[in-house]
Amino acid sequence: MTKQSSYHTKLGLLKEIKQLTLNRILNWTCTGIDTRYDTEIAQGRIEVEFIRLLRTDQVGSDNIIASIHIFNMTYDYAVGTEGFDLIIEIIALSQPNWQPSWQMGLKRSEANLLKLQNLHPRS
Repeated sequence: MTKQSSYHTKLGLLKEIKQLTLNRILNWTCTGIDTRYDTEIAQGRIEVEFIRLLRTDQVGSDNIIASIHIFNMTYDYAVGTEGFDLIIEIIALSQPNWQPSWQMGLKRSEANLLKLQNLHPRS
């Protein structure tokens, strides 16, 4: 086994879960509300919970933290991190109702990137 940083090992867990979900080995179930999902395998249960923080100066709230419990460990990722994005992708792969929102967010981010790239002077 090669020595990796903790960061890369944790992201490796999420990438493996994403691949298993993509290959339909892991099947995620919404556990009653749209912020909790789980999947069962022989080795145990994997659970995802999205945490929303309520701001009093805004209407509604978005997912701010993605928490994933893998066997006996819990990992928390804040919005804007690679881990958070991977967890969103994992759930979007298995939950058709997540697809439109996920795709819209991706398109908006790509459009924003293009706007910023267009600020560079042209030669």
